[in-house]
Amino acid sequence: MGIIETDDAGLRLLVHEHPKAIAIFTAANCATCEQLRPIFALFATNQAYAGIAFLHLNADQNPVAKQSLQQQSAPFFVSYDQGRLLHCDTLHTEQQVRAMLHALHQHA
Repeated sequence: MGIIETDDAGLRLLVHEHPKAIAIFTAANCATCEQLRPIFALFATNQAYAGIAFLHLNADQNPVAKQSLQQQSAPFFVSYDQGRLLHCDTLHTEQQVRAMLHALHQHA
């Protein structure tokens, strides 16, 4: 499927259009964001996660996302199941992203 670039308004719509979704909020000058973005893109094309929508928001261009990052540091990940927030956290490693995806994939 690949990554869907979206904004604050699009995020609200997309998490209800897709049964399962995971979003990454990134910011400029974020080294960890730069490291995890290609890994997130790789997961987005993995057939094991075909039922999950992968969303990206640039916090610098979206006020709601930017406000979220004032309380958390980037990259900030949020998973949704049936439009409901399942888990949110700042992640720093591929293993952490994989664990969040696994939990989302396994959630009934």
